[in-house]
Amino acid sequence: MISQDTADKIAAYAAEKQNELHGRFAEKSGMTPQERRTFYEGFSSDGAEGDSVEELLDAGIITQEQADAIMEWIAE
Repeated sequence: MISQDTADKIAAYAAEKQNELHGRFAEKSGMTPQERRTFYEGFSSDGAEGDSVEELLDAGIITQEQADAIMEWIAE
């Protein structure tokens, strides 16, 4: 489905997202309770719950053909 090069790009992309997430949590200590509530509410809509095939496609890491093959494999 994907080459080692593409797998490496996916891993690098995931690591970058993880670093961004750690940075967001570091800012949390200076927040008010309301700001923290808003901060956590944002996780349900900003992709922080996990990377999706669509997100990798949108980032140009995988092709539409690869995305279709992955989604077909997941559905099996």
